[in-house]
Amino acid sequence: TRNQLQATLDAVPDLMFEVDLEGRYHDFHSRQTELLAAPAEQLLGRTVRDVLPSDAAETCLQALHEANETGQSRGRQFELSLPQGRRWFELSVARKSIVAGQNVHFVVLSRDITERKLAELARLESESRFRTIIDATPVPIALNDGEGNITYLNRAFQQTLGYDMADIPTLADWWPRAYPDKVYRESVVALWMQHAEAAVRGNAAFVPIEAKVCCKNGDLRTFMVSSTDLHDGTHLVVLYDITERKQVERQLQDQQVHLEEQVRLRTRELEIAKQSADTANQAKSAFLANMSHEIRTPMNGILGMASILRREGITAKQAERLDTIDSSAHYLLGVINDILDISKIEAGKFELDEAPVAVGALLENVASILAERARARNIRLHMECEALPPDLVGDATRLQQAVLNYATNAI
Repeated sequence: TRNQLQATLDAVPDLMFEVDLEGRYHDFHSRQTELLAAPAEQLLGRTVRDVLPSDAAETCLQALHEANETGQSRGRQFELSLPQGRRWFELSVARKSIVAGQNVHFVVLSRDITERKLAELARLESESRFRTIIDATPVPIALNDGEGNITYLNRAFQQTLGYDMADIPTLADWWPRAYPDKVYRESVVALWMQHAEAAVRGNAAFVPIEAKVCCKNGDLRTFMVSSTDLHDGTHLVVLYDITERKQVERQLQDQQVHLEEQVRLRTRELEIAKQSADTANQAKSAFLANMSHEIRTPMNGILGMASILRREGITAKQAERLDTIDSSAHYLLGVINDILDISKIEAGKFELDEAPVAVGALLENVASILAERARARNIRLHMECEALPPDLVGDATRLQQAVLNYATNAI
């Protein structure tokens, strides 16, 4: 039986001590003597204050007094600097049965938790480094655990939205403050849950949602909100502030609507102006047509009377003068036709005639029309025409008008 007990004790990986309420060592058992704060032979009869650093000794005495009052104590930790380096220990203390006439004794198990402690410190250091990074990020970021507790708000979050940890310790506090309107809040929560479930089902990234968030000071700002699962029960929530972008978009939309209205009004003004111009052109065309008719009528009468005079018999001098009247009248009829051509030009319908042209006869007509004017100014009018091909084609009326204008300017 004693051998079985010894085997059991040897199997225990912890340092085992029997001490009294003052922390005096009465017994010791462990195969890991390298973890002792003093050689084994120096422990018995001495107290924890004699062997351990003051902080560690105080922790041990607190555990003993707790076990004396409640029967046991667990979880108290202390650190020792041993030859092999820093080590951390966790105490489990149980009060032994009290024997009449004897001082109370305790069984103390001191477990080496160095590996666990180093892992915790590494995790804390990693978390500290991680929080330093996100705290320096200029974008609002929040962390929440799987139980709905908000565990961290970075500096940008507090500066942009105004909330701190005391204002929104949980998601249950966040929702009504960020979205005070119940109907809108329910729609945002439903959309958030829908995107979260889709991300889990598809093992994909959370698709951001757009939401208008009420800041602590009452301002409404628009954010694109996304969430990332850090796979330890923690969710990292990022809020991208797009308030200014949305304002610019609204301004551009307003400007576009205003521009479209301006274009519509300008188009209407141009249509009215075009209608007015068309009306004016129609009136002008009607006026020209009417005037040409009014002028043609007496001009045809002049030509008719000149023809009657020719038939009644006239002298050579009178015949010459009648030729001038006849030529001038026909020329004036051509001018009238040219006036009518203005409307054709404006309408894009003007065309030059293509007919045989007798250049000599054309020049004789011009000379006869201008003869009297030249004599009145004591100017000798002389016409010369070189031999030209007989098959020339063109608009005789307009060619005569051009030559007459040049000669009139010269006189």
